[in-house]
Amino acid sequence: MPDFGDHVDMEAFNKVLEMDDNSDDREFSRAIVQEYFDQFETTIQEIDAAFGSQNLPALAKIGHFLGNSSAVIGFTKISQICELIKMYGSKRQPDGTPAEVPICLSNIQTAIADIKPEYEEVKKIVLEFYKSG
Repeated sequence: MPDFGDHVDMEAFNKVLEMDDNSDDREFSRAIVQEYFDQFETTIQEIDAAFGSQNLPALAKIGHFLGNSSAVIGFTKISQICELIKMYGSKRQPDGTPAEVPICLSNIQTAIADIKPEYEEVKKIVLEFYKSG
């Protein structure tokens, strides 16, 4: 098993891998992961649009949705960043205290800037794992 560093929670990812009937081709888990990648690419466009219109409730909802999907598959950092988008979209600081809209938007902008390269890194290392068999 490769070392995905802190990008992937191996306990969660192994649960996905355990769904494979054949560990040689990993067809089932590969399909789940590819579906996640497709979902991410659609969802990040929704995040960009919601941010562009400063729709904090939509950002909270989308962050929650993508964060849960990311956590289930084991993509730790993406899940953590989505949690920040959810919290700030709900006008809350990470400690749960209220946050002003300009602060929320600034922090969401930073989170969006962070999530995109993290996604690219996760995608690269996970696809390499599947290519190596």
